[in-house]
Amino acid sequence: MKHTKISYILPALFLIGAATLTVWDQQKAYLLPAGFLATLAVSIFMDESAARKMAKEERKKNEKLTTVCHQLRTPITSVKSYTEMLMNQELGKMQIAQMEILNKLQDDIAEASELVDRSLTIAGVEDTTSRKKERETDVREIVQAVCDALYDDMRQKKQRYRVGSSLKRLHASIDPLAAHSIFHALVHNASAYSEEGDSIEIDFDRDNSDVIVRIKDNGIGMTQADTKRIFEKHYRTKDGQKNHPEGSGLGLTIAKDLAEQAGGKIRCESKKNIGSVFFVHLPCHIDS
Repeated sequence: MKHTKISYILPALFLIGAATLTVWDQQKAYLLPAGFLATLAVSIFMDESAARKMAKEERKKNEKLTTVCHQLRTPITSVKSYTEMLMNQELGKMQIAQMEILNKLQDDIAEASELVDRSLTIAGVEDTTSRKKERETDVREIVQAVCDALYDDMRQKKQRYRVGSSLKRLHASIDPLAAHSIFHALVHNASAYSEEGDSIEIDFDRDNSDVIVRIKDNGIGMTQADTKRIFEKHYRTKDGQKNHPEGSGLGLTIAKDLAEQAGGKIRCESKKNIGSVFFVHLPCHIDS
């Protein structure tokens, strides 16, 4: 246990005072052991209380940093993907000067991505050498954190959300940052393609092998043809481009990939002008 300076200062001051007292009155020397122990106990209690407070504040800072870094990753991934498309000349032949600019842009993107990774590592919330390591993750806790992070954006649209409860243990075998990315993409998607005043409902269940999360909105919905392609890279519906023009078409693709890397899956049911429901299946943690 780490001790602050106060742990040592208080007993030291006590001993100095007690030594002086002993010189004055030898009959009171028997009070020294009890007094010293009492002072030491108080100082350790104060130290542990301060340490707990500092640890709590540090956790809050790390949670904020995790959310910000995740939000940065999505546009970084989007810009990287579009840059690769241009460099591969998928949209037409590029001139030498244009390729030089794209090479510089690619270097800047890599630097930005590395900066995000380093920030997460410094915060102690991610080890870049084992980012995909599966751990026991409380899914409901992650979903609640995502909704809290998106609350201000949803409030501006006068939207409401409800996170359901469950008596079942909802611990999945997945890296918590990957889980956060999955549910951030899905809840943000539900909000982006819902109208002002709409509501988003999130419910939980569990079977013998999976933790199941159901994210339902009553937004613009999709046709059956669009629903089949919604997880394709850069695919966006016409209504989606109209209602949310700044979207990249990568959020759902990344979410699906992360779920599958953990041994899970995501599927979607939707009806145009009625809304969409996304089902996330993640493998239960073995101890659950």
